[in-house]
Amino acid sequence: MAEQTWWFVARSTGLVAYVLLAVTVIGGLVLSSRLLRRPPSNALLDWHRFVGGLSVVFTGVHLLAIYADSYVEFGLADLFVPFLSSWRPLPVALGIVALYLVLAVELTSLLRRRLRPGLWRLIHQLSLPAFLLVTAHLLLAGTDASNPAVLVVVGALLAATAVPLALRLVGLGPHHGRGALRAGSAPVRRGPRTAGRRPRTGRAGRRSPHPDPDRCPGGRRCRRRS
Repeated sequence: MAEQTWWFVARSTGLVAYVLLAVTVIGGLVLSSRLLRRPPSNALLDWHRFVGGLSVVFTGVHLLAIYADSYVEFGLADLFVPFLSSWRPLPVALGIVALYLVLAVELTSLLRRRLRPGLWRLIHQLSLPAFLLVTAHLLLAGTDASNPAVLVVVGALLAATAVPLALRLVGLGPHHGRGALRAGSAPVRRGPRTAGRRPRTGRAGRRSPHPDPDRCPGGRRCRRRS
């Protein structure tokens, strides 16, 4: 049993990392769509980042357990270079590519303030193909791919991902445009519209003072009614 400890750790942490990644992708699709009537709050955004970072942590433990396990000999290069592993090279390569995509998404999320919004959004969308690659890696290389419970969880997560994705494709796309408010920011109050009105100016081009209530049109002084 002690010899298989790392193998069980690798399997369990891999499944947990997959579920966390799926929840992150689903949450990102919901937060960036019109399914929410209001822009997401800071608490929801922090939760989204926390789950994404937690998936990276479990992925790191998954790789460490695979490296420490003696069932299949994996070197460091086998874990980070695609198609170098002699054990199921294609499924392992899919997992490695997905790892790099997830790392790119997480690192650019930490550097979001230093990146252009368009570039950050483009890189952040790589989380969806990363999730699909991890799904293929699980089904093709995972030991628990034949487990009915695992297949049910995978099917449920794929369906939960497809629903908000389909809603975005049919028109319920991102509602955070250029003029959208950031989460947690107060709305900007604007005064009454003055379209088509021009300020009154004097002869020198300066604004004239407020009209005297004692003067009538034409400059004549009017009598106040008692």
